[in-house]
Amino acid sequence: MPLYWDWCVCAEEVTGRRRLWLLTEKGGGREQIWALLLETVRSHYDHLDRIAADATRLGYEKAAEILRTRMPTEERARSGDLGEILASELAEDTLGFRIPVKRLRFKDGRNMALRGDDFIGVIVTEGGQLRLLKGESKSRQELAKPAITEAREALDRDDGRCTPESLLFVADRLLDSSDPADQALGQALRDEIGHVAIGNHWYQVLCEERSLDPVETYAALTVQYKAPVLKGPFNLPARRAAGFSEIELTALMNGIPLTQE
Repeated sequence: MPLYWDWCVCAEEVTGRRRLWLLTEKGGGREQIWALLLETVRSHYDHLDRIAADATRLGYEKAAEILRTRMPTEERARSGDLGEILASELAEDTLGFRIPVKRLRFKDGRNMALRGDDFIGVIVTEGGQLRLLKGESKSRQELAKPAITEAREALDRDDGRCTPESLLFVADRLLDSSDPADQALGQALRDEIGHVAIGNHWYQVLCEERSLDPVETYAALTVQYKAPVLKGPFNLPARRAAGFSEIELTALMNGIPLTQE
């Protein structure tokens, strides 16, 4: 953790598949990482090379004013932005995921919160498998249960997957890049959005060929294979767009697990 090791002490608790890291600021730790922290924050609002170019061309004060127009002035907005920055940096430094798009660069109002997932991480394995990380940050004065509950609820939305809108936002920003590797990743993310529709389509085809009821069959399969029941809230418009019927959606809302990709 380039930013965090000199800044914080980390205590780890592991319970089954769950892992909790509690980071506590060291005495004098903030002073050690202050310059790196400032650079990290700036990089989430603009490209560092653009900031440097502004300073060379216009001078420090005018370059600072350009950057300042992107940064929030209200306390709540500042707190939320900082939480998102620190959470995404921690995920990238410790979990091995790349956070390919810094969302705060694309805010249309300095004090407005962006909708969608706070950050999306990506790993492409050696075998070419695409793995995604959905992140949620909460900025609070203390680590209390309500903050954890709110974060957990946000992570559970859309069946625990990255929301299609957030995934498409990241994909489009990567496709806008001049880097061929970023463009390829953006295309892969766009393709990922269609996987639910493809999986649902072929499930329906197989059920029709075998004269099986899709809802009853899937409910029976989840019992047979001990699959978890999906938890809401659900993105119903996205599921309709992927081909889910109203009968399936009604069953889903009533607690009957349905097809997944």
